[in-house]
Amino acid sequence: MIAIAPISSPAPRRTNTQNNWQDRYLLLLPKIRLIARCAFRKLPAEEREDAIEEVIANTFTAYGRLVERGKESIAYAWPLSRYAVAQYRAGRRVGSSLNVHDVLSPNCQKRNGLASRSFSYCHKSSQWEELAVEDRRATPADVAACRLDFRAWLRGLERAKRTTAELLAGGATTMDAARQLGLSQGRVSQLRRELKEAWEQFQGEAKEVAAA
Repeated sequence: MIAIAPISSPAPRRTNTQNNWQDRYLLLLPKIRLIARCAFRKLPAEEREDAIEEVIANTFTAYGRLVERGKESIAYAWPLSRYAVAQYRAGRRVGSSLNVHDVLSPNCQKRNGLASRSFSYCHKSSQWEELAVEDRRATPADVAACRLDFRAWLRGLERAKRTTAELLAGGATTMDAARQLGLSQGRVSQLRRELKEAWEQFQGEAKEVAAA
């Protein structure tokens, strides 16, 4: 008796349309970049470049999703770009979720009326003259107290974490901080979470002392 091996169905092949969509996306890239540059024209140069790169990453991801869903025909530069710009302004970043508790995140600042304000750094004394996350509804006394707390908190950090905290509180993006510190963006994100927890712990201890 001759055994007949079962005939397996060939694996579905990706269509040529799906294989080459990256090349078609690249055709839209100059217009996407132009739209993003126009939208962020009022930002400082370095921040503007980071924002443009984020829009490119967002539109690339969105284009790929449309291809997977068989809707590439509606993938135009204008709607992709405008959506990506809106996502950036809302604090959404590719590969990360919204964080409404991290005072250094744009979304938290927008929702809670916070402004991350960078003040002058005195290189001679190696101290931040003024650096605080300022609540627009706070009184001058509240802001002054926050600045004092922030300075005290910084002094209690390890040097590496203190440098990271100063960069992030000064408005640096994760990408920018990673570049300046020579770290991966993943490591900077991890440090951001650790700093958030350390700040919350510090604030809790300060409240306990004040209540005693």
